[in-house]
Amino acid sequence: MQIVPQLENYTKVMSDPATLNTERVELSRPEFEWETRGGSPSINEGPQILESEDHTHIVFSGSGSWSDFYNLGILTDRKDSDLLDPASWSKKEEPVFQSGNGVFGPGHASFTKSPDDSEDWIVYHAAKAEGSGWSRNVRMQPFTFDEEGNPEFGEPIAADESIPLPAGSEEKIYRITGEEMESEAAREEDLIRLTAGDSVQFKFDAPEDGTYTLYLYGENQQEVSLTGTIQEESPFKVFKAANDGSAESFGMTYTTVELESGSNTINLEVQSGDILLYHVDLRD
Repeated sequence: MQIVPQLENYTKVMSDPATLNTERVELSRPEFEWETRGGSPSINEGPQILESEDHTHIVFSGSGSWSDFYNLGILTDRKDSDLLDPASWSKKEEPVFQSGNGVFGPGHASFTKSPDDSEDWIVYHAAKAEGSGWSRNVRMQPFTFDEEGNPEFGEPIAADESIPLPAGSEEKIYRITGEEMESEAAREEDLIRLTAGDSVQFKFDAPEDGTYTLYLYGENQQEVSLTGTIQEESPFKVFKAANDGSAESFGMTYTTVELESGSNTINLEVQSGDILLYHVDLRD
């Protein structure tokens, strides 16, 4: 991993927008076992700056995004240090974010704030299922800093665990659970097992006319194709991609629908594939 200086007067380090006038400085290369688990080539990649009050951190990925071992490491330096001096940086000897809670290969992170600036959130991608390699999806969750200004990411939150929206979000989520749906398909506790030809029906009271996003959550292994109708009209399609892993895993797919204010009857029928349906969300 290499960086170039970012000075107030960039003309000192760049002769044009594509040409550097300075030498690059290497800050990190794979040296610990957790950085090389993914096999050859061993890499440090995806560096992202994360600042606290007194420190500059570089959060990077190791062990290869093609593997279940993808993870995050961290380099730390004080803000008053020479950031181009490799000796001024310290590298944590253990990963700061790695597989857990049924989430495999989390890495390649970026960072953002909640809409009201009161929370820090990490955005990253992880494998859709164990062994699914580059078949991955994007996830996010909140994190905090400790008293010394080091980020504490914790463990990846399981894909089927609900978390609150970022603080200050104005979006509204309306959830319809399996218990609220009508279906003759087999049930597994509060979930519904749908195969080709099976359908579910539910009602949604839309607060106003408009375009809503319909999110479908469930477990599948192979791809699933569904068709839907609203009030037995307005057909739409939903497609849930295969996860490419060795077993079913939880995930989400979505489409947009036009709804009228008041009661709407929505029907979903599986055309092909097999899905264990958890719930449906509608967002305005």
